[in-house]
Amino acid sequence: MSLSVSTAEIVVSDLPTTSVTLTPLRATVVREIQTTIQPGQNEITIVGLDPQVDPDSIRVDGSGSAIITDIQTDKVPRRENFEDVYPEESDTELSDATDSDEDFGIDDSDLQAVRKEIADVEGALAKARGNQSMSLAVSNFMEGYGKKLSMENADAAKLNDFLQLYVQQHSVECERHHKSTVEIQEAGKSLERLNRMRARLETTYNKAKEAALKDADKERRKRQREREEKKKKQLQLRNERKRFWTHTVSQVVVHVDSHSMMTPGSSRRSSIVEKAGSSTDVVDVTLRLTYVIPGPRWVSRYDLRISTPSSSARLTYRAEFHNSCSETWRDAQVTLSTSQASFSGLEERIPELQGWHIKLDPSNTGQPLWNNILGSLDEPVLSLPGPAKSFRQQLKVQSPQQGIERVIQRGERLDMLPGGFGMAMRAQGPPAGPSRSSYLNSARSNTESEEYVAHKPEDGEEDGDDDADSQTITAASLEHQDSVKQDYGLTTTYDLPGRRTLVPSSVPRRHVLAELDLKSMTLTHIIVPKVRAAAFLRARIQNTSSVTILRGRAGMTVDGTFLGTTTLPDCAPNDSFNISLGVDPSILVTYAKPSVRRIGGGFFSKEHTAVFRRTCWVKNTKSIAADLVVSDQVPLSEDDKLRVQILEPKGLEREGDQVKMAMQTNATGTGTVSLAKNGEVKWTLKLQPGKDIRLALEYEAKVPQGSQVAVV
Repeated sequence: MSLSVSTAEIVVSDLPTTSVTLTPLRATVVREIQTTIQPGQNEITIVGLDPQVDPDSIRVDGSGSAIITDIQTDKVPRRENFEDVYPEESDTELSDATDSDEDFGIDDSDLQAVRKEIADVEGALAKARGNQSMSLAVSNFMEGYGKKLSMENADAAKLNDFLQLYVQQHSVECERHHKSTVEIQEAGKSLERLNRMRARLETTYNKAKEAALKDADKERRKRQREREEKKKKQLQLRNERKRFWTHTVSQVVVHVDSHSMMTPGSSRRSSIVEKAGSSTDVVDVTLRLTYVIPGPRWVSRYDLRISTPSSSARLTYRAEFHNSCSETWRDAQVTLSTSQASFSGLEERIPELQGWHIKLDPSNTGQPLWNNILGSLDEPVLSLPGPAKSFRQQLKVQSPQQGIERVIQRGERLDMLPGGFGMAMRAQGPPAGPSRSSYLNSARSNTESEEYVAHKPEDGEEDGDDDADSQTITAASLEHQDSVKQDYGLTTTYDLPGRRTLVPSSVPRRHVLAELDLKSMTLTHIIVPKVRAAAFLRARIQNTSSVTILRGRAGMTVDGTFLGTTTLPDCAPNDSFNISLGVDPSILVTYAKPSVRRIGGGFFSKEHTAVFRRTCWVKNTKSIAADLVVSDQVPLSEDDKLRVQILEPKGLEREGDQVKMAMQTNATGTGTVSLAKNGEVKWTLKLQPGKDIRLALEYEAKVPQGSQVAVV
C-alpha cells in the first residue's frame, strides 16, 4: 500500500525576508516560512527564486515536530506573464471638454439682469406695437363699414346707433393708439439704454472670460503635463521591472515527514523532538531557507575633504548597494560584509622610474651608438623641432663616427627647451588642463594617463576608474543613522539600522557607515621630469582611525574646491596611503633635452668614452616653502666591460649612497640627493618660496672598442 504525499506550494514573492547579507560579489538571503504540514509525507515547493541562485548554496533547516528528509533544486519556466503581472496602465482621464461659462466662476448677475430687463422691455414694446396696430385696424374697419351704409335705405335709428358706437369706439381706439405710441417711444428709449448697458457688461464679461480661459488653459496644460509625467514614470518603472524580469525561476522542493508516522527522532538524522498529538493533527513548522545569489553587491564609496592649512582630512565612508536580481526583499535586515572584498579600476598615477639596464651587443661591431645610453625605452620620444630633430635622425642613419663627429663639429647640444611650465617636453603628453582651484590642476585626461600604464604606482596607490561621484553637503543639524560595526577575524560587517525593502533596481542606494577624522597628512611635490615635466602634488594620509579603508572611488575636495574623483587604496588602521592631487602649476618645471659629449681617447685606446648630461630646472612660485622629490636615473650595466659612472652629483657610487645638496645659499633651501635602486637618482629638498634651483645629472659611459650598447 503506497503512502499518500501531501503537497503545498509557496511563492517567494509572498514572503517577507529575514535578512540579506551583501558582499562585494554576491548576496546571501535568509527567508523564514511559516506553514503547516499533514501527518506523514509532505512535499513543499518553494517557487519564484532568482534563476541565478547558486544551487550548492541552498540550505533548508527549521523547527517544529517534523524532519526534513530531502531537498531538490531545479529551474522551471515562470508561470506568470509579465503583461499579466504588470499590465500597462491606461489613461482613464477624459479629454478636456470646452468649459462652459459656469465653470469659470465669473459673476455675470448684472449682465443676466440687464438681459432679462431687455427681454421684458422688448415684450412690452411688442405689446404696445400690437395695440397700436389693433387700434388702427378697428378704426379702419368701422370707417369702411360706415361707407357701405346707404343713406337712402338706412334706418334712422340704426344709423344713429352706429354713429354713437363709432364715436365711442373711435375715442377708445384713439386713446389706445396714443397710449401705445407713447409706450413704444418709452420702450425704444429704454431698450437703447439697456442695449448700451448690455454691451458694456458683455465687454467686461468677455474680458473676464478671456482671462479665465487663459487660466483654465494653463491649468489644462498643467494637468496634461502631469498626466504625461505620470505616464512617463509608469513607463520607466515598467521598463525597470521588465529589465529584471526572468522567464525562468529556481524552485526548491522540500520533503518533510511528520513525526507521527516516523521512527523516534533520536534514530534519524536532523530529527526534532516530537510533539504529542493524534495522527490526524496538522503540524505547524517553520522552515528557514538560505541561499546565495551572484550579482547583488555593495562597494565602498568615500567623500574625502582635505584641508592643506591644517594638514588634515575628513573621510566620509559610504556603502553603495543595490539589488540586481529578480527578487524583491521585503522588510529585510541588511548586513554589509567585507569578507570577499574585490575592487578594481584605473586612474592617473604619479610616474615612477623603472630599471634602465644596458649591456654590450656582440653582434654589432664598430663605433658604438650612444642612443641607448642617452635615453631609456620607457622614456617618451621627443618630437624635436628643427636641428634637434635632424640630430636624432642623424644618430640613427649615419655611421657612428659620422654622427659623433657631426655633433662635435656643429657644436649641437640638446639644450633646454624655451618657455616656462607647460612648454617643455611637449611630446610627452598634452599640457595639464585648466586649474580647478588656486593651485591645483584637475586630473589629466585618459589619453595622458595611458602613457604611464607601464609604470608601477607609488606605494599605497592603486588604479581607479572614473565616476562622477558628486559631493554631498548636508546641514549640520542632519545626521545619519549609525550602522553597527562588527569584526570577525579578517571579516568586517556593518548591520544597517532598521529594516529595508530592496526591489530590483539599477539605481544604487547609499548609506553612511562612518565619519573619520584623519589628523595626520603630509604634502609633497613629486617630479619625474624624464617622463613628464610637471610637479605632482601628493598627499600622504595616515589612517588614524580604527576603521579599515577598503579600495573604492572617492569624491575629493581640497580646501573647499571639488576637484573630481579618485580611488582610495586599501589601508589598515595606522597605515598610510598616497593620493595624487594632480599637477600643481605653481611649481614650474623645465627639463632640458639630454646631451652627449664624446671624450676623445688616444690612438691606442681600447675604449670609447662619452659623457651624458640631463638638467632639470624647478622654481617655487608659491608663498610658502615646498617639499620636493625629484627623480631621474642612470642606466645600469649588466656587463663588466661596459662601465657607467655618475659624475654629478658627486659622491654617488653605489646604491644607498646619500650626500647633501650643494645649495647656492641657505635661503634657497636644503636637501639631499641619494642613489636608489634601478639607478634612480633622487633629490629630496625643501625649496623656499620664490626660489628656483637647477638640478644636473651627469654620468660617463665607457664602451670597449668594436662593441655596441643594447637596452635589455
